[in-house]
Amino acid sequence: MTSALLCLTLAFQVTSPADDATRASGPSAAEVVSKMFNRYFESKSTVATIQFVQSVSNIAVQTDTVLQFDAPSKVYIRQVRRSLTSPAESLVTSNGTHFSYNPPEVAFQAKGQERLIESVVQQGKALGVREIYSASSASLIDRSVPMDIIFGRLEDLKYMRLQWASVGFTRSPNQDGDYAIGGDWREYGAAPVAGKYELVIGKDYEIKRYSVRETLGFENQVAGEVVSTWNVVSKTNSAGDAKLYTLVR
Repeated sequence: MTSALLCLTLAFQVTSPADDATRASGPSAAEVVSKMFNRYFESKSTVATIQFVQSVSNIAVQTDTVLQFDAPSKVYIRQVRRSLTSPAESLVTSNGTHFSYNPPEVAFQAKGQERLIESVVQQGKALGVREIYSASSASLIDRSVPMDIIFGRLEDLKYMRLQWASVGFTRSPNQDGDYAIGGDWREYGAAPVAGKYELVIGKDYEIKRYSVRETLGFENQVAGEVVSTWNVVSKTNSAGDAKLYTLVR
């Protein structure tokens, strides 16, 4: 499976001249992304926090995520949207036997709504952490690229790869050894380019930041820009707090 991820990344069209300049002294941009994918894909347990800020003009909304998983089937995801007008919270828990989550249609409403509870074993097969993440993802406030990378579900990585129309180094590694990689962004594979994305990846191939600048417009007239930024702190092969895997009903 690791080789499948490597091929997925190396299929990018490299368009940045900086990529060729950096290749002589280190890995290419596509190889860095591949190593990042593999780091999370191969982790049996991961802990992470994600701070998401989305801004349009002078308006910004923040959503904070705390997540952890422990293979084969323990998952915890808590998200809080910090907003004066539309605060919200969503929660996914799995104790390895059952998992629970907010009903998608009321995921962003007040506390007290009835939660959905499902068995980890379905049709004679136990769901893994990736399948539990996928099954509950519609209930999340922010289903993000960093979360897809951390959980490493191959279908999500393929979709993400198609959003990135090009890949290359946007600047040389900084003094901490962080790689900055980006290019043209589109909403899905067949869509026209609608903005720019950038990944900041640490020297140990951990994701540190992901951002998208999406241009808004109508009939070739630019109307504004949406800036979405996810700041990430993660630790692979760390099971986290065992108490968080308690099933919340």
